[in-house]
Amino acid sequence: MNFLSKLKDAGIFYRKANTYKDVENNDLADLIYRILEDKEHSCSFNNIEKVRKILLKDEKVLNIIDPGAGSNKIKDHLRTVKSIAKTSLSSKWQCELMSNIIKEFHCETILELGTSFGVSASYLANANRHGIVYTLEGSEPIATIAMQTFARLNIKNVRLLIGDFDVTLPTILDNMDDIDFAFIDGNHRYESTLKYFEMILEKSHSTTIIIIDDIYWSQGMKNAWNSIKNHPKVTATLDFYNFGIVFFNKKYAGNHTVINSKYKIL
Repeated sequence: MNFLSKLKDAGIFYRKANTYKDVENNDLADLIYRILEDKEHSCSFNNIEKVRKILLKDEKVLNIIDPGAGSNKIKDHLRTVKSIAKTSLSSKWQCELMSNIIKEFHCETILELGTSFGVSASYLANANRHGIVYTLEGSEPIATIAMQTFARLNIKNVRLLIGDFDVTLPTILDNMDDIDFAFIDGNHRYESTLKYFEMILEKSHSTTIIIIDDIYWSQGMKNAWNSIKNHPKVTATLDFYNFGIVFFNKKYAGNHTVINSKYKIL
């Protein structure tokens, strides 16, 4: 998508966006407040953010063969760690929000598609040290950096699988009874996103939370997000522009475009 299209999408999103105060479903409004705006509910992850800063300055060159849709900004197979970190790492506030969700719902079996350098997986793992984070990465050089991240942070409850998601995802799902939380952030194609969503759905239950990243990344991702919102098993969704949250619990019924109340001026 070009810059003007993205600017238009952002403008539409902002005009339609609700704050938690505008959500009529009280259960959902309370949840949005707790995961997004209640600072007492958030934890400090200073050590992870120190690693992020290191990655953003790392000049090491990696040879990347991306099995997914790749980057909208970087097309060369030879990339520096810092250039990948700049475009692929989930933001601090998104990581904190996902961490808050895991704490809120006491998620123990956590799945991530798209490890990158391990920053988001580190947040997910820290949110529940008694749970297990299964994270999948398609690129071996990137996965190697992620393993260094986990070692540096002394994170023991992450299981990293390297390879094409079409191979690794069925393998990991076959060994799972169910999934409490899933973060889909890899292979940004319409067909792949829907396929992975459906596969994860088979292991989901009424309180499972699925997060879809980069839902405005391309027209294909926008279409995938719309298809997921209209899935018969989905009871509610929250659109945070950079990512969307999917619920299956009927008490959260409704679809909302959400923004932090401090940013909603009009």
